[in-house]
Amino acid sequence: MGAIINTKTGVVYFPEELGGISFGMDVPEYPLQYQSNSRLFILHATLGGEEKAGVSYLVWQGTKFKKVKFVPARN
Repeated sequence: MGAIINTKTGVVYFPEELGGISFGMDVPEYPLQYQSNSRLFILHATLGGEEKAGVSYLVWQGTKFKKVKFVPARN
């Protein structure tokens, strides 16, 4: 399970996309990519509630993520 913490308010969010996240057998070197000055998160994994592995591009909207792009993993 993953969480997002607002460091200004201390509020903790548990987005459904980060619940049950799986990296499978082939864990990438950097499964989560983000920069502190951006709302974009890039996850190389199978997200909670999803069946397909791949790269998910998620934008944090203050209380939840919005998926803006998904690139399926090559088999």
